[in-house]
Amino acid sequence: MKKSLAKVGYFQHLTDGAGNVTYGPIRQLESKLSGGREYSAEPQGDPVTVYADSQIVYSEETNNGYTITLTLIDLIDDVAKNWLGNTVDDATGAMAEYADIGERPHFGLVLADYTTDGAGKITYFYNCYVSKRPTKAGKTSEDTFEPQYTEFEITAKPRESDHLVCYETRGYEIPSVVVDPGNPTPEIGELTVTTEAGTATGKMKVYVTPGLGVNTSYRYKIAASVSAPALDEVISADYIMWDGISEIAVSGSGSKILLVEVDRQNKAKKAGITACNPKA
Repeated sequence: MKKSLAKVGYFQHLTDGAGNVTYGPIRQLESKLSGGREYSAEPQGDPVTVYADSQIVYSEETNNGYTITLTLIDLIDDVAKNWLGNTVDDATGAMAEYADIGERPHFGLVLADYTTDGAGKITYFYNCYVSKRPTKAGKTSEDTFEPQYTEFEITAKPRESDHLVCYETRGYEIPSVVVDPGNPTPEIGELTVTTEAGTATGKMKVYVTPGLGVNTSYRYKIAASVSAPALDEVISADYIMWDGISEIAVSGSGSKILLVEVDRQNKAKKAGITACNPKA
């Protein structure tokens, strides 16, 4: 039985030149900025009933997906851009809403719930768009303030490729890669890793994009030959922890660095490999 909402995440739809849709990495909404308050998913579809000889001989309900009402702490820049199609200035945080953007962006929604059995439940909706813009409101405060939340109305339709509406798995830690029954063995997420000479002999600076997700950390390994782990593979003890800032020491030449982003269970979520460039 569901107990409480644990986390909200989403993933963008990425389209190639041929119009094929793939899914970007899952972005978890930060609890203090845009965490989830509550949601409901109302089924959409009409019943079809056929009578013959004064009795029902056939009955079905058309499944047009769900209308999801989702309340967040607040509307942040990424959501404004990737859900509503607004223009956001990343440097200043300024946001512009235009009337002629056409169809709003499509995205996938991920909702994680705590359950009474402790296993948790994660629900994936693969083909979503905001069907009603959030209401803008304000209110004066008297002694104490009454929080003003942001409510979205989201339409979750069957996806075109196989008519899948949603998919549920166990867990309450949202992964970084989309779980898809149409692709049961997803690949590990990709990190772009670059290196340059450090400030001291034998050390190098390391830069990684994208940055760390929620409740994840870095591990690395340096060797002449390295290969990325599989998604959710538990990282062995020969990996070294890294804080994402400190310069990394390298001995010898011709080495490569494998950098892995892991969750709290030390399971690999993203990985990247590049050549080492220590200061000579």
